[in-house]
Amino acid sequence: MSETDWTQEITDGTGSDGNASAAASELAFSSLPAFVEDFFLKVCLRHEVSAWCPKWWDHEEAVLRLEALWDAFEALRREPGTGTAVWIRDYLDPTVAALTSPETTPFRGCDARRGAHHVGRALTADAPPPGMFVVHTIEDEDASSAETGDGAAKTQR
Repeated sequence: MSETDWTQEITDGTGSDGNASAAASELAFSSLPAFVEDFFLKVCLRHEVSAWCPKWWDHEEAVLRLEALWDAFEALRREPGTGTAVWIRDYLDPTVAALTSPETTPFRGCDARRGAHHVGRALTADAPPPGMFVVHTIEDEDASSAETGDGAAKTQR
């Protein structure tokens, strides 16, 4: 059983330059690799799974899902009462299922036992017909304020 209380601050509050950083000191983990290697794999994913890739960081979908899981963990770990339970039910369990299920895993072409590593090709999409969707543009505040009179962003069609 781990002696670490994951609901409390566990960083030393210093950045790589040795200076304290308020934002970093509030995080339990200083980076996504630290979260994955020191917590996700050691605490949350301790059982044998049908799909995992040691080069998880090379799979964009896995990085996206793990980053969202880490963000949710950092937000919910200090919530009194059911914060951790909510994180497990709403974030951890669906993420583990998506990453390790043979049907949904981004690691389909990988097999750590055989040393196989394959990053799938991104899907492509045809451009929609012109004018089908609204295109939002960000212009500097002065131009936008002058045209709309209220400082709102201008929308092009």
